[in-house]
Amino acid sequence: MKILILGWIDPAGVAGNQVNAINKYTEHRAMSITAIDNQGYEGSFINPSTAFIQEAIDNADVVHFNSVLKDAHIKGTEIKDDYSAFEKFYDFEKNKDGKHIVTEYHGSINLRDNPSYYTKRHYEVGDIIVSTPDLLQVCGCKTYMPNIVPIWKHSYLPNPKRDNKIPILIHAPTNREMKNTADLINSPPGMPQFNIQILSGMHNEVMEAKQCGDICFDQMQNMYGMNALEAMSMGIPALTGLDEFNVKTIMETLECSFTPFVRVDKETLHTAIAELVYNKEAREDIGRMSREWMEEYWNDRILVNRLINIYRGDY
Repeated sequence: MKILILGWIDPAGVAGNQVNAINKYTEHRAMSITAIDNQGYEGSFINPSTAFIQEAIDNADVVHFNSVLKDAHIKGTEIKDDYSAFEKFYDFEKNKDGKHIVTEYHGSINLRDNPSYYTKRHYEVGDIIVSTPDLLQVCGCKTYMPNIVPIWKHSYLPNPKRDNKIPILIHAPTNREMKNTADLINSPPGMPQFNIQILSGMHNEVMEAKQCGDICFDQMQNMYGMNALEAMSMGIPALTGLDEFNVKTIMETLECSFTPFVRVDKETLHTAIAELVYNKEAREDIGRMSREWMEEYWNDRILVNRLINIYRGDY
């Protein structure tokens, strides 16, 4: 199969990771095209010529939209979703050539506010998949595709030189309101000493800083983010808000008996932080378990096969 991944942006580097895994571990060929470069993620062609886009769409057997529904950013027009930006190249609604069209949701505010507005249109065009289990409930979809993480890449490996005298908690919010940044920094009195580093900027710089952390706070939006997965790959405990449905779905999908996410909510967040700050041995045990779990279950070699089966229509 020839697979084309399209999107206005590459959400958290997901498209580039998908392309790299497909090309590295399977016999299929993939490429990603995005309109703008956000945070320097690798693996995508950024705003290429119209002739390049046209040829890529024409040659593709599968067109996969990583949809973040950034309506307001698409030329100021009344565009309904990401693939509307590419309609001048191909009539996706009629799909005259029988391409397999897949739209993947990544949990934007627009989607959560009015899911049926988008799902009705996308189901008419092709299949819908979601990147986190909570969106199965939001959108009424059936197919969950865990984000592919390149866990063997050097920048995703544990840092053997990490030895901070005062523990460092890392937090890399793409949206401070959605990622509960205020809840994190509003610490109650009596907390043990630790440093918070709020990371932003180019992805390679963020990853380098993240490898120096001892604890990661992801978010408390009843989902996990790439921030948590990257930290767990580095052997860093990841605090995030997940309910029983999310955990059960992850375990069923990956066929595992547990997950090493440190589950928190607004009432338990700072207690969990304090326990990990006080207890270096617990930090290291959870971090080691997180890395081992990523290697065994959230392995890019394994997850890419699930993605290929989705393209084949086996899910």
